Amino acid sequence: RRKKPKPLFQARDASGLAQPITVKPEIVRNTLVSSAKSPNVLVLFGTGKYILEEDKTSVAPQTFYAVWDQGGKKLKRRKLAKQTILFETKRAAGRGRVTDPDLIVDYPGIGKRQYGWYLDLPTEGERVVNHPKVRGGTVYFNTLIPDPKDCGFGGTGWMMSVGIFNGGSPASQSPAFDFNEDGAITIAGDTVEFREERYAYAGKMFEKGGEPTGPSIIATGGRHVRYTVGTETDEAEEIETNVLEEGDRLSGRISWQQLYPEVKIQSQ
Repeated sequence: RRKKPKPLFQARDASGLAQPITVKPEIVRNTLVSSAKSPNVLVLFGTGKYILEEDKTSVAPQTFYAVWDQGGKKLKRRKLAKQTILFETKRAAGRGRVTDPDLIVDYPGIGKRQYGWYLDLPTEGERVVNHPKVRGGTVYFNTLIPDPKDCGFGGTGWMMSVGIFNGGSPASQSPAFDFNEDGAITIAGDTVEFREERYAYAGKMFEKGGEPTGPSIIATGGRHVRYTVGTETDEAEEIETNVLEEGDRLSGRISWQQLYPEVKIQSQ
C-alpha cells in the first residue's frame, strides 16, 4: 500500500496563519552542498492571492521563500534563515530597497542546520502573484500592492532581484541592475551608501501607473538582459540587468521570436 505523500513545506506567517501560494515556483540546484541527499534543490516562490474581489483589500502578511528540498518533509518556517530589508531609500532615480547581503544560511549544518531563507514583505497588502525567474545566481520577482479603493485601478509594487542562496542584495562591486536607468550598470549610479557601507539595490519600486505583472527577461547580448515589467495599462518599465560574472557568456536558449508566414489574399 502506497503511503500518502506529505508536503515539503507549509507557508505560514510569523503568527502561524497559513499563506496562500498561487504561483509556480522556480527550482534550482543547491550547489553550495553538493553531497546532500537527492533532489538537493532550492524551491523559490512567493505567497499571496489576487483572485477574488475581497483579495484586493487583504492585508495579511506575505513572504518570499527559498526552501531547500533534500528529500525531507513538513519543514517549518523556523528551520529557515530570516532575511531582512535593511533599509529603503528615496533617490531622484526612484525608491529602492536593500536586503542583507551578509546573511549566512547554515546549509552545511556547521551549527544548527537551516533549510533555506525567507523574506517577509514589509508593505501592508504586498504580495507575490506572478512567477519568479532565476538567471545566474539571482532570483527576480515582482510584488504587487493593490489599490484598496473599491473603484481604484492603480496600485504599485516592487521589482526585486536577490541572491538565490540567501536573499541578499548583490555585492556592492557588482550591482544587479541599472537602478538610475542611465543605460549603464555602475557602482556610482546603482549602489547606495548607508552607515559608512556601500550596498547594491535589491529592489526598486514600480513607478508606472497600473498593477505590475510578472517579469520578462530578454537577452540583449553580452552579459546583460532587459528586465521588463508590464502593467494592466499596457505600460512597461525596463531595466538593464547584469546576470553573469565577468568573462562568462549567456548559453542555451535565452530568447525566442515568433515568425508568422506571409498570407496573400487574392481579389475575386
